[in-house]
Amino acid sequence: RRFHPVGALLRVELDPDSWMSWGLPQEITAWIGAEDTLVAEPPVRVVARFPDVERLQLGGLLWPEAAGRIARTAYCTREGVGRGQIILYLDNPAFRAWMLDTRRHFLNSVLYGPGLGAEWPRPW
Repeated sequence: RRFHPVGALLRVELDPDSWMSWGLPQEITAWIGAEDTLVAEPPVRVVARFPDVERLQLGGLLWPEAAGRIARTAYCTREGVGRGQIILYLDNPAFRAWMLDTRRHFLNSVLYGPGLGAEWPRPW
């Protein structure tokens, strides 16, 4: 954690089949300052992930140790729980409104999530 990225711009690959990626290109740029990583296994769905080390960094300070730890991990995951869902982001996707693509991804999850990722209770 000593070598975690502090304000690095990293490439994120989006799942084109996910409703959270609607209206976005296949790759977006994310501002990352997190000390942790997200590692998921089924039934958790990885909606956005970081590419290999060679394609990861777009700008900012990223130590090689941090790049190796972050590469091929998840940026955003989605998991169904009961009739609802849990959506996790590695870092704040709307931090200071710098990255328009990550903000759009977050807004997709907020606006479309109740209708597409969760079930409404049935009155009968």
